[in-house]
Amino acid sequence: MQTPTASIAAVAQAALQLAIEHYGAARHADAEAVCRQILELAPGQPDALNLLGLVISARGNPLLGVSYLDQAIVAAPHCCAYHANRGEVLRRWGMLDAAASSLHRALEIDRDSAQAHNNLGLVLLAQGKADDAVGCFERALQINPAMVEAHYTLGTALKARGDWERAAQCFSRALELNPRYAEALYELGCVYEHLDRPELSVAHCLRALAIRPDFPEALTVLGNAYLEQGNHAQAQVAYRGAVERNPEFPAARYQLSLSLLCEGDFANGWPLFESRYDAAFSGGVSSPLLPMPMWRGEDLTAKSLLVLTEQGYGDHIQFCRLLRPLAARGARIVMGASPPMLDLMRTLAGCAALVGTVEEAWASGCDYWVFVGSLPYRLGVDAESIPADTPYLHADPARAAVWQTRLAPYRGVAKVGLFWAGRPSHANDRRRSLRLAQLAPLARATGAVFIGLQQDERAQEAAPPGMTFVACGQELKDFADTAALIATLDLVISVDTSVAHVAGAIGAPVWLLNRADTDWRWLRHGTDTVWYPSMRIFRQVTHGDWTPVLAEVAATLQGKQG
Repeated sequence: MQTPTASIAAVAQAALQLAIEHYGAARHADAEAVCRQILELAPGQPDALNLLGLVISARGNPLLGVSYLDQAIVAAPHCCAYHANRGEVLRRWGMLDAAASSLHRALEIDRDSAQAHNNLGLVLLAQGKADDAVGCFERALQINPAMVEAHYTLGTALKARGDWERAAQCFSRALELNPRYAEALYELGCVYEHLDRPELSVAHCLRALAIRPDFPEALTVLGNAYLEQGNHAQAQVAYRGAVERNPEFPAARYQLSLSLLCEGDFANGWPLFESRYDAAFSGGVSSPLLPMPMWRGEDLTAKSLLVLTEQGYGDHIQFCRLLRPLAARGARIVMGASPPMLDLMRTLAGCAALVGTVEEAWASGCDYWVFVGSLPYRLGVDAESIPADTPYLHADPARAAVWQTRLAPYRGVAKVGLFWAGRPSHANDRRRSLRLAQLAPLARATGAVFIGLQQDERAQEAAPPGMTFVACGQELKDFADTAALIATLDLVISVDTSVAHVAGAIGAPVWLLNRADTDWRWLRHGTDTVWYPSMRIFRQVTHGDWTPVLAEVAATLQGKQG
């Protein structure tokens, strides 16, 4: 005959299995209720305490969840799984050092716990230690090759490390083991977007959404893939779908703003563009900690406004023209600029003072601050009201004279500046940048000397045969130097980067080599831009194929010389 204690244990075990099923199906309230019933029946039952800790954490109270996990560990101190679970809850809570400590304790108990190795890898990945994380995930898979989660997490670590092809293999393996793994499908969509395979990105995101319709991240990547294909209408549908599912999802709002702005819909694009500094947007702009509030359109009469730089140098140069209409409202404008930009900004009308450090910004005494990229929205700028009266920045005559002397041997010869590659850390650098050797078709332009404006390690690239080339970029100390050199040239040919903006802002002739997935500011079509009257745009048609673009540039340059 079964004893009462054995009967209670059997009931508790059956109930625990039900609670586990509820938890696995994300029925957290039901799982919690069953766990509490078990603990009423069998107080201190460690498996129920462990599961209750996980459930309570999943319901948004990790502090209370950890307390239940601690009770489970007190009841069964040598259970590796409890320590591993405690580490995972702490990781999700952001307590990374404490999480690592729990997971190391789990591995002291059982060195062959695939789950503990996997959870420790997640902590290391969150700490920015992708290489160490890869080792943990690989160890988990050595122990359990069929562990779906470890294939997935290894893929995320490889993606963080930039090993895109191998990451795709890991996500694909996870899907072989679990074809309905929506998150793995989404990650494959991300990888294929990076690998310039938008058709595969679309296919995998659609599969993910068929399994999990409430997936704003997958909808956003789907929108990105449609944009790569030039399909703005479908992209906007995807982004709007993401926003409908999560109205506060800033990545979708930001991407939708870029698509709208690219189509010239400034009225709807600018408000959404503000989502770039949402604290929940990991890829956005961080708002500064300052003693004054952000300016949101308040009357500026007799007030002072601190305008802060953001994102890239090109954005700063493009939008700083709006200081003049701000000053016309009666405001005293103080501009924050990084050291390489300061001297060039001294030539900007409407700017009463400049600050170059955080300390100077705090001491500025301004009434408000605002990002320079928010000025179009705050001022209600549309295509007809963009102040395009260039130049609004100016080269220093003394510095220009130095460059005229430096280039005196080429007097009477057309001098063409070349800038062929942007900042390597830029998200789209692989698409917008070229190698100097690819500019070989330009060498056919007779009677021209090409002046290298490149300043980074790419300035060391060898010029193509037949090109008369003078490398000057590494002699440039700041943007005022760049402007002075450009002012002595007949033309600048540049990829989409800050040098093109400098040339446009000082009114110098500039030809922009624009990638197929154009940045929003150059719109989708046309050879000119409302931002810079002196700019001509040469547009890539096929992703990665610069050959027809450079052939057109070379022919136009030859015709100009002829």
